[in-house]
Amino acid sequence: MASQTIPIDELKELLVSLGGWGEEHLEHVETDLNRANGLLREAITMLVDGFMAINQAAQAQQQILLSLSVSSQLSQQHLAEVAMYSRQIESEVNRVVTGMQFEDMTNQLLTRALARVGGLKLLLLAMADQHESLVTGHSHEDIAAILQRMSESLNERRAAMHKDLQSSVNQQHMGTGEIELF
Repeated sequence: MASQTIPIDELKELLVSLGGWGEEHLEHVETDLNRANGLLREAITMLVDGFMAINQAAQAQQQILLSLSVSSQLSQQHLAEVAMYSRQIESEVNRVVTGMQFEDMTNQLLTRALARVGGLKLLLLAMADQHESLVTGHSHEDIAAILQRMSESLNERRAAMHKDLQSSVNQQHMGTGEIELF
């Protein structure tokens, strides 16, 4: 029985492609998760600040209404103050709604990150399944052809996933206007 050598160059190319693809997607996952974390921090800050401002404006408005009910007189100053606080409450509610839009964008980032992880898992599983086709009985040319097909499949999947997951993150829900990030 003649000794055969393994096609080392093709195997190295496959491993380099697999390692590079995996590293690239894990970097994207890390970036997306960091962006999601930043969006969450921003949203929480906006929500807390907005609700505190709404609370203060509502309390001030309530005090004016209480003083009006005691005096039973409506001065122009009181009417102007009530109108001012009403506008402030409306403005703060709009700001809070805008802050809530970040939840939608954060969800998109997390979904995209999970899709990357899922794609990497599927690819690695598919590559692992191919190990059975690399048996000792194959000729050098057969093994080289198997490794070449595996490498081509890896590059096709990488390109398809890269294309599918490159979209920007947009606010899709909530009706206060469009926001686009990244």
